Amino acid sequence: MATQLKSAENEYGIKPEYGHFIGGEWVSGDSGKTIDLINPATGAVLTKIQAGNAKDIQRAVAAAKAAFPKWSESSPAERQEILIEVARRLKARHQHYATLETLNNGKPIRDRCTLTCRRL
Repeated sequence: MATQLKSAENEYGIKPEYGHFIGGEWVSGDSGKTIDLINPATGAVLTKIQAGNAKDIQRAVAAAKAAFPKWSESSPAERQEILIEVARRLKARHQHYATLETLNNGKPIRDRCTLTCRRL
């Protein structure tokens, strides 16, 4: 079933492998297969991501259904606070995400950071 993945990061803050985020934790895919994410500028493997399948989708849907009652019973103010915290954390790491996207697809970081900064 689900296993925890390695968490050591490289100099860019990229872990060697990423799983699916299901039920509040990073888990490996059902098939055990991964997909290499390649830096187009160098041809180097940036990281590996889990290849999902129907069982992974079923696990994610089941976890979402299990989480829904608590979420739906929370007040609008509580949900607002959670969403504001998500936005705050994304904004705090916007430069990191811009770097990762640049490494992943080769687009200049100035384009990524400018777009990200304006949206957040």
